[in-house]
Amino acid sequence: MKTIEQITKEYLEFSAEQADKCKKQIQLLEQEDKNDEANLEKVKLNIYGIFDTLIKTSEKKALNQKELEEQQKVSSFCADFLATFDRIPANWRINYEKAKEHNNVIEYVIEENKLSVSEQLKNQFNLIWEVSLL
Repeated sequence: MKTIEQITKEYLEFSAEQADKCKKQIQLLEQEDKNDEANLEKVKLNIYGIFDTLIKTSEKKALNQKELEEQQKVSSFCADFLATFDRIPANWRINYEKAKEHNNVIEYVIEENKLSVSEQLKNQFNLIWEVSLL
């Protein structure tokens, strides 16, 4: 079984790879004067940063639970971090629905973008965690 630190490291490596792709895409799009598309990539980049911060917070929280055994700490850590994928995007889902309802295409696309990135990160975290259970 992987430790909390190993799971966090794998997740952050994946997130960093995705963030680097965004940065390169932003540069390319800005060079082509595609500012709207570049701004969407900036939104993605921001979401990667948000969840990077949240996983570090979950890691610290779990590691400080001295009364738990290592296996319990890992389970607590994973459950806590996975909960952020429900809690944080909740407002994005609401904004997405409102924008859709009011035909606000720009806002709709931005919120859809945020939700897509958070889902991608959640799926990747689940993969890392599932592999750690083997």
